[in-house]
Amino acid sequence: MWAIGMVVALLTTALLILNRYPAIWKGLLEERNVTLIAIGVSVTAIIVLLAIGGASLGWLGFGGKKLWDWLQLLSALAIPVVLAAAGLWFTAQQDKRQQDIETDRARQVQNIEDQRAEAEQDLAKQRAQDEALQAYLGQMSQLLLEKGLRGSKEDSVVRTLARARTAAVMQRLDGPRNRTVIRFLNEAHLIGKGQASIRLLAGADLQGAGLYKVDLGHTYLHKANLSGTNLGEANLSGANLSGANLSGTKLGEADLSGADLYDANLQNANLIHAYLRHAYLSRANLIGTNLIGANLYDADARHAKLSVAKLCCFANLGHANLRHAYMIGANLSNKGGGWIGRGGANLRDANLGHAWLGDADLNHARHVTDEQLEKAETLAGATMPDGQTLKGGYEGFGDEAPNGPTFEEWLKDKKAQGKDEKNK
Repeated sequence: MWAIGMVVALLTTALLILNRYPAIWKGLLEERNVTLIAIGVSVTAIIVLLAIGGASLGWLGFGGKKLWDWLQLLSALAIPVVLAAAGLWFTAQQDKRQQDIETDRARQVQNIEDQRAEAEQDLAKQRAQDEALQAYLGQMSQLLLEKGLRGSKEDSVVRTLARARTAAVMQRLDGPRNRTVIRFLNEAHLIGKGQASIRLLAGADLQGAGLYKVDLGHTYLHKANLSGTNLGEANLSGANLSGANLSGTKLGEADLSGADLYDANLQNANLIHAYLRHAYLSRANLIGTNLIGANLYDADARHAKLSVAKLCCFANLGHANLRHAYMIGANLSNKGGGWIGRGGANLRDANLGHAWLGDADLNHARHVTDEQLEKAETLAGATMPDGQTLKGGYEGFGDEAPNGPTFEEWLKDKKAQGKDEKNK
């Protein structure tokens, strides 16, 4: 029984060690060393039990042995087992470390191979773009010199071919190469607004083209499709974008000063910090557009759709014409889209005549007067510059305040508070 107890104790200790270091257990399992250890322990237990049984029966001449003799015998048997187990564990650890080293080496080799393949793909892509650019310039030169592109009629085959080739190559090229294309087209007087230009990009499909930081100033892009295009930091000053599709387009920090955006679709476009000074936005669709920090000073946005547009955080609407603008749920506060500014939109001298400002957020809007607000078509449910929400509102927009004051009540209370402050 003592021997069995010793075996059980050894197995328990081994299991506790393996439980303390699970990596050892995993290594042993992977190398199938547990089976060998179990076999060794089982054989040892059999030998010990046979020895004890034989001694008790006098088979092996161990009769009359005392406790100390049995301890010496069992120690002599246990020590080899422990040493064997330790040797197997050490071997398993060495194998595991070697396997980890080989795995890391293979991973490094694979990473190097992936980087090399990626570099080769990028190089091939760059080479293909260079070839496409050179082929396009050669084709366009031929159309100009041999096919009379400049003097062709609007619906002529040569002009249709030139427009199709230009749109196709611009969708394929990146920003730097498209800048070369635009420079070529400008110098050839093919895309400008003047009468000398044949306005090759009017109605062109440039969806998804790489136009980041491209100079399209004073370009004629009437009804062009620029949906989803990256025009960040691009120069579009004075460009004709009337009727153009710019939905979802990235126009962050783009220069659109003086641009003609009449009836253009800018829904959900990103115009954060864009420069729209003196831009013509009449009847433009700006629903859900991000205009955080944008400069719309003196912009003409009559009848523009600005529902749920972000015009917060120092957006400049000074002197802007917002007459009849539909601004239901628009955000003109000092917070929005993760941005927090010290002040909301600047409405100094903005024309709000008949503007629809229901559910609009005007909290902390700057330089807005009572006289401007009185000319609005509606302010039902709007949050006023002092943070108070008016009664009413439109379903699905903002937070309704059924117990809030009407605009007339709010204005009366504000004037009363002003008199009280003056009397003090």
